[in-house]
Amino acid sequence: MPVHKIKSSGAWGGDIELDNVNFNDFTATTKCGANQHMINRNSYSADYIPMHKFKNTKIRNVQEDAFIFLSDPDPSWADPTNCGSFPCTAPLNVVLKFDGT
Repeated sequence: MPVHKIKSSGAWGGDIELDNVNFNDFTATTKCGANQHMINRNSYSADYIPMHKFKNTKIRNVQEDAFIFLSDPDPSWADPTNCGSFPCTAPLNVVLKFDGT
């Protein structure tokens, strides 16, 4: 707990569907100067990120740099006994499907 901390095999087979969500007035930085994004990868998802399906989504007045943020894999995820210095690539394998957007 909380559910956003589900990792590894516990996340397999997930089905994420967001229907009738509106994203309005996203800027790349907040009024306090922090970066913000409409879509951001869960930082706890190192092993598997299920496809996210967006249905009937409305995106209005969202700056290009505020649309999505996908980070590079964390180098500390590398397992020298399994794959050497190569970290898990799940953060690079994100699929978002938009229907009726």
